[in-house]
Amino acid sequence: MERGSTCFPSELANAGAMELRMMKSSSKSSATIPRGFPSPRTVKPTARTFSLIPLPSIPDERGCLSFVEGGRHVPFDIRRIYYIYGLSAGAARGGHAHLECERVLIPVSGEFVVWLDDGYQRNRVVLNDPAVGLHVPPMVWLDLTDFQPGSVCLALASELYSEADYIRDYRVFQQATLVGADLVGAEL
Repeated sequence: MERGSTCFPSELANAGAMELRMMKSSSKSSATIPRGFPSPRTVKPTARTFSLIPLPSIPDERGCLSFVEGGRHVPFDIRRIYYIYGLSAGAARGGHAHLECERVLIPVSGEFVVWLDDGYQRNRVVLNDPAVGLHVPPMVWLDLTDFQPGSVCLALASELYSEADYIRDYRVFQQATLVGADLVGAEL
């Protein structure tokens, strides 16, 4: 089936289905890392900080059926599912990172832009194929923007909701991603 039909198989190489642009992140700024935050990662981030996951899609004359099984199609057991919809023009979501929670974002309907920042580089991903999920590991800052009218973003999460798992201050996130520094509770 073609993209304009009822459903279309994901083709990650198809530039019309996915757009990836790499951008350098801005320089680090000062902040205080609250006690209880984990020590920063000691492995330098690479392109593995996020990935596009093709999801099973079964098309026939009636339409298309896609499904996801935790631990099989996504790299974790699914503990929570939520979705974002009904956004007003110009609305943005996200604006945080997680300490432990992994997520897979699926554009069930419409199109939107996901900005991913691992503290070293900023990546722009356009999601518009319901048969492709975007895996977002822990310690990646996430912003969702440019929602087309009627867009729905389905999120599969590895953890139950816990406010303690969130970093909501970008400066704190930037400091937490410094390589090799022990920032827990440190004044920067």
